[in-house]
Amino acid sequence: MPFAANSWPPLSTLSALKGKYPNAAFFVAEDTHAKNIACIENGRCMLFYEGETTPRQKVAILAQIKQAGYTGFENGVLIDFSRFTGVIDWEYAKRQENIVPGFPPPPKIAYVAHNEQAAMTAKGILSFSKNVEWKVCRNLAEARCWLGWD
Repeated sequence: MPFAANSWPPLSTLSALKGKYPNAAFFVAEDTHAKNIACIENGRCMLFYEGETTPRQKVAILAQIKQAGYTGFENGVLIDFSRFTGVIDWEYAKRQENIVPGFPPPPKIAYVAHNEQAAMTAKGILSFSKNVEWKVCRNLAEARCWLGWD
């Protein structure tokens, strides 16, 4: 299956995501060059990375989630990597046995990549994850289906 364009609203349209998931909790970490959005609903965590996201921003958004009282993502994690334009900090990635540090490892992780290069990068990142089933998907619909969400 070829890689498909992302059919979800742009991340800059947080209100569109809130409209799609009205019962979800949202968390945002952003700066001049990047925006991360987390959407938590029913034990599911969706992380959207846009722009030049850094490990610092990933840690910041996970800290917000933890501070809000969430303790884990028993129904899996979906990471939308399709709008990421930054550089991977491989030294940081190698130290992360858990893709969501500070939380128990989720049972499944679906990573959405927009092309073959991004898919290879995602596979490299996920290869450091321990005790979790993961898959790199070509679009959000495939990822949600694989996680058993749709």
